[in-house]
Amino acid sequence: MVQLLPAVALIAIGFQTPPAVKLSQHGTVTQQVAATTITVDYNRPVARGRDLFGALVPYDRVWCPGADDCTTLTVSTDITIDDLTAAAKGHDMEVEEAADNIHNAAREMKQAGKIS
Repeated sequence: MVQLLPAVALIAIGFQTPPAVKLSQHGTVTQQVAATTITVDYNRPVARGRDLFGALVPYDRVWCPGADDCTTLTVSTDITIDDLTAAAKGHDMEVEEAADNIHNAAREMKQAGKIS
């Protein structure tokens, strides 16, 4: 009986299902700026034929960018951007996108030849 246990264990391992592939892939970008390390940690959303802005992501409402989890911005030192100060730690990002901003950005990108 003892000799059968290793064989049974190997057969059981062979029948395990592989982990499911996440539809939205994880990404991390890190950049050193002077004495500050800035890291953006996100899950890349995949539209898969869905309308995103104005549908899945409503205009004029606060939402967390990124798929599955909020995108996180981590800075190693306190930073100031315009009149906003962010402490040296991780911050969940929140965005409110107005319909006008999306359309203006798209128009500017078309005029610059970046999109068709």
